[in-house]
Amino acid sequence: MEKSNEAQPDQSTVIARKALPFMAENGIPMTPKNYFVWYEYYQGANLELVKAVKDMVSNGIRPDDRITSQLYGRFFAKDISDEERKKLEAEFQAVSKANIETKKLIEPIARDLKTLSETNATYGDKLSDFAGKMEAKADIEQVSTMVVALLSDTKRIASQNKNISVQMENYSSQITNLREMLTNARAEARIDDLTQIANRRAFNESLAEEIKWVERNSAVSAFAMVDIDHFKRINDTYGHHVGDKALRAIASMLKESVGMNGEVFRYGGEEFAVILSGAKLEQAFAIMEKARRIINDNEFVIRDKVEEITVSAGISEIKNGMGAEDSQKTADNNLYLAKQSGRNTIRPLLGAK
Repeated sequence: MEKSNEAQPDQSTVIARKALPFMAENGIPMTPKNYFVWYEYYQGANLELVKAVKDMVSNGIRPDDRITSQLYGRFFAKDISDEERKKLEAEFQAVSKANIETKKLIEPIARDLKTLSETNATYGDKLSDFAGKMEAKADIEQVSTMVVALLSDTKRIASQNKNISVQMENYSSQITNLREMLTNARAEARIDDLTQIANRRAFNESLAEEIKWVERNSAVSAFAMVDIDHFKRINDTYGHHVGDKALRAIASMLKESVGMNGEVFRYGGEEFAVILSGAKLEQAFAIMEKARRIINDNEFVIRDKVEEITVSAGISEIKNGMGAEDSQKTADNNLYLAKQSGRNTIRPLLGAK
């Protein structure tokens, strides 16, 4: 269940480099909602969105602000939560700020470098002239005058080069700070505030990347959809404050149980997703069965009363040729079977003891 450690570019940066120029070329205003639509399109996990856009393009429809608004309403308006909207806006603002600040940094250094280039060209002409006159055996007075002039120009060039070097170091430091700010904003946009684990947006991106990895390596991976059993009863009996504590506890136990074998995400509500990279179905079952038992054996003490909280899970293999939609549908169907068979179980059932 090991992947190559070969360094890969930050995926969000790669996608942004496609989405932002596309929006600019098509006159689509740089708003958080518009950015979200085209980020999701280039990220590729939302197959229905990708198909809708390709169908429009094939029919000669040019994506613009109006089309983008329609796409947002059709594919995202009902599904995106207030928290996700805030995180999306925060990330977009960070991207915008980084781009504006970078432009501010680039403009003066570009001017200085152009000036230095022109100065060096003139300096080069003077050196050529000096060499030519030396070959022509210029007299001592001419040589003396030229040496003094060249010395003055050389000092000025050296001073300019030093200034440029200092400025470049300063700009490099500022750009590093901007990159860190942008990285932090993007990371924050993919964390669920309540449970402090990765959120649904992070899951969509990770699943899309996992599918690509499986295809590149002709490998196999797995993922699970996990749902807390009878969670509504906890909320109705004890209130949402206690329900939130239960969600945090389950998230923590899932993450600890899965460990280095995979990544845990809060999919939404009381549902979680787990990507198990490089795991076959039997291995995935063993990992999730361990998690289920740990949660089942835990004593949840609520107002001096021990409550049993359990989870059900559906597992799906990710095979070459399977898309995100097919993989999720299989996991969802298996989760439904787990619920129907009495809950506190995993489907498909493989070698349970």
